[in-house]
Formats: sequence, C-alpha cells, structure tokens
Amino acid sequence: MIGHYISMALGGFGRHKGYTLTKVAALALGLTCFLGAHMVSDYYKSFDTQFANANRIVVVRQQVIWPGTDRAFPMMVVSAAPLARYLKAVGGQVVHAARLKPANVLRYE
Repeated sequence: MIGHYISMALGGFGRHKGYTLTKVAALALGLTCFLGAHMVSDYYKSFDTQFANANRIVVVRQQVIWPGTDRAFPMMVVSAAPLARYLKAVGGQVVHAARLKPANVLRYE
C-alpha cells in the first residue's frame, strides 16, 4: 500500500511541476527561517557559558526613539555610558559592569 502512495505522489509531481516546485521552495524557505531563528536564540542563550558564574551574567539592551516621532533604532546590545554606574547604585547585586561600544571595544566601568 505504501508503494502505491509513493507512486501516486511521484505521478502527481510529474504532472504538476510548477505547483510542486512552489511547495518545495516554500518548505525549504520555512525550514531555513526556522533554523536561522533557532541558531540565533541558541547563541544568545549560551554565548557566555564558558565564564565562571555565567548564571550571573545579564545582557542589557536599550532602544533609542527619536524625539517627537515613533521611529526607533533597532534593539542592539548597546547601552548608554551612565547605565553601568546607575545599575551599580540602584541594582544592589551588580558587582561589575562592562559596556560594548559600537566600535566593538569592551570597556569596563
């Protein structure tokens, strides 16, 4: 019975080449998007696990919104310079803070 199903599917692929190509391309695109999103989320979940006390490391992101508009820069792993001092003063549990500037220079504050 499975052989019959396979022969019918292959026959349908032969008769409807454009439709089959469209469906295969859509499935490939969906799988690619899923794998890309999974890789990005897995990277953000585990990029700092090689450090001691990795469970205490937190990434803080800020979003900049243009004044008077709804336009915003995308969320990036960039923060304002005074944020480290503010987190140390208010947070209580913040011992060290590092800031990754857009020029990829890591500066401890």
